[in-house]
Amino acid sequence: MKPNFPAEITNMVMVYDKQRDMVVVEDRKKYWTGYAFPGGHAQAGESLAESAIREVYEETGLKLKNVQACGLIHWECADGKYLVHLYRSSDFEGELNRQASDEGSVEWVPLEQLKNIRIHEPSRLAEYFGDYLRVFLDDGYHELYALDVQDDVTPVDFRYD
Repeated sequence: MKPNFPAEITNMVMVYDKQRDMVVVEDRKKYWTGYAFPGGHAQAGESLAESAIREVYEETGLKLKNVQACGLIHWECADGKYLVHLYRSSDFEGELNRQASDEGSVEWVPLEQLKNIRIHEPSRLAEYFGDYLRVFLDDGYHELYALDVQDDVTPVDFRYD
């Protein structure tokens, strides 16, 4: 008999405007605070990619036409396992809804500026988002794993090309 080991399934999406070299950043206010990409929880009856597309629309107003999986971040904690499926997309339509939601406010930020924030002002980022950002920006598929992020264990990076 398998032990009961619940999993929380979430997603995060880097929406990239190639023409302007900008990404959508959410200044998160709920639970996990600071700059991060939009995303959220998968719901029953939807695929992981569908959940990512829905979450981006709900938080930004942008309609993604497709997403590309680029990584998985997961860790174990007292409550079970937490999984964050990472996606990228530069195929979208619509205008960014700048009205703050209960998650936070969203804005377009030059990608280079976000990279500089990661280096020079990491406290502006949501916790561990600097590690996530590395996965989003690197080609290939990554898996980052930590036994328990509550103990500040540095995630182990597994890269799959």
